[in-house]
Amino acid sequence: SEDDLRKSIAHFESAIVQDPGFALAYAGLANAYTLGALLGTMSPGEAHRRAAQLIATALRIGDALPEACVSLAGIKELFDRDWSGAESECLRSLQSNPSYAGGHQAYAILLAVTERLDEALGEIQRARELDPLSVVIGMQMAWILYLARDFQGAIEQSWKALTLEPKFAAAQHTLGLAYEQTGLMDEAITEFQNACSCSGH
Repeated sequence: SEDDLRKSIAHFESAIVQDPGFALAYAGLANAYTLGALLGTMSPGEAHRRAAQLIATALRIGDALPEACVSLAGIKELFDRDWSGAESECLRSLQSNPSYAGGHQAYAILLAVTERLDEALGEIQRARELDPLSVVIGMQMAWILYLARDFQGAIEQSWKALTLEPKFAAAQHTLGLAYEQTGLMDEAITEFQNACSCSGH
C-alpha cells in the first residue's frame, strides 16, 4: 500500500543516516522511489531524479552489487525505456551472484516486457526455486503465465500468491484477468473488486 511504501522509505532513510556507507539501503530506497512512480504515488520526474542519485551512490560504494544492478535495471526499464541497458544490468547482477532470486526476477520481467516469454518463464521459475516464499515472485509468475496465454496456470499461480498474502491486490488483479479470459465473469468481477478494495482505490 501507499502507507507501506512511505514506511519503507522512512526505514531506508534511517538506515542511511545510521550508516552512510550501506549500499544496500541506497539500492532499496531507489527501488522504493521507482515503485512509487510505477504505482502513481510519486511524481515520475522527481522519482526518477531521486532514484538515479541513490543508485549512483550505491554503485559508488559497492561496484557491481547485484541488488544495485537490478535497481539500475529498473530505472533504465521504467523511466528510460532502455531495454538493452536494463538487460545488461540484469546480466551483470546475475554474473555477480547467479543465485540472486531478485536478479532472475528482474530479468524475467524485462524479458516479458520485450515479448520473450519463453525465456521469461524460465527466469521467473528459477527465481521461484531460489525464493519459493516470495509473494511478489509468485504474482509475477502468474502475470507472465497470463501474458503467455496460459490462463489456467495464471489462475493457479495467483492463488498460490494469495495463499501467502490474501490481500495482495496485484495477485487479485491478475487472477481477475485470467478468470475473465476463461469466461468466469462473476469470479473475475469479484477479484477486481477485491483488488480495488485491497489497494485502497
